[in-house]
Amino acid sequence: TIIGTGSGLSYAELGPTHYSFEDIAILRSLPGMNILAPADSIELEAHLKGALDSETSSYIRIGKKGEPGLMKKDAKMGIGRANMIREGTDVLIIGIGPILAEAIKAADRAELAGISVAVASAGSIKPLDTVFMEEMSKRFRSWISLEEHSIVGGLGTALIEWTNEKVLSIHVRRLGMPDKFIHKLGSQEYMRSELGIDSDGIFQKILLAAE
Repeated sequence: TIIGTGSGLSYAELGPTHYSFEDIAILRSLPGMNILAPADSIELEAHLKGALDSETSSYIRIGKKGEPGLMKKDAKMGIGRANMIREGTDVLIIGIGPILAEAIKAADRAELAGISVAVASAGSIKPLDTVFMEEMSKRFRSWISLEEHSIVGGLGTALIEWTNEKVLSIHVRRLGMPDKFIHKLGSQEYMRSELGIDSDGIFQKILLAAE
């Protein structure tokens, strides 16, 4: 069981040497590897218990500390489990990690604009919760994947691969780090804003998805 801390832009103030945008993409290629990215400490606890009980290897990707709690304590969490955090009817945001707190803010703003946005934690990138995905495919035609990771090889890629194999007419719009080296530095909040993955950037993506 490998714990990867300081993921994404967690330590952005220390500069590009501390950015972590490629870990999921690299490890997804390893057979039998569980790839987990909890949204908060509640989901992390469930993932850690699952990893310790698993007969295969697991990688758990976390931020730093002090991120807000998002999951309901009675949710069925663990390896291969996704959960709804916020209900909605028009657009689905499905993401991983603490950045889902920004998605909640964007969804609240979208509601004022008359757009109902659901927010879910995928929790497990490998394996995906295909039962949950099947259910969501019946409810939403417009999905936004959200991750503080490269748009290449992460959750968004996994969802596109799955929807393509299932031949589903779902539009998955990926929101994450661009496929390029980032040379700026600043606080995590500043860098999220600069790269368009803060609540404002997510809101703009929601407007496109709702068209």
